[in-house]
Amino acid sequence: MLVPIADTGNLNQTYPQSGPLSIWSLIIESNQLIATHDKERRSMNLMRQITCFVLSDYLTDLFPILELVTSAVLRASATLNKALELLTK
Repeated sequence: MLVPIADTGNLNQTYPQSGPLSIWSLIIESNQLIATHDKERRSMNLMRQITCFVLSDYLTDLFPILELVTSAVLRASATLNKALELLTK
């Protein structure tokens, strides 16, 4: 399985990973999305990892849950951005 490299700016770059992606890797990427200033790149990376995760034959049933988690993370990220904007004005 190929998964995106999370820590580079090149979203087309992948590396082979043995075994399935874990929910923990998605949680870590979600936390990095909240903590980073490069929200767009991290959001794209998270969506790609979720896609790889969901495309695994035995994990397809998790898609609605992962979609909700991703949506919540992106909303939280937007809220944090707004709060930071207000604090820096």
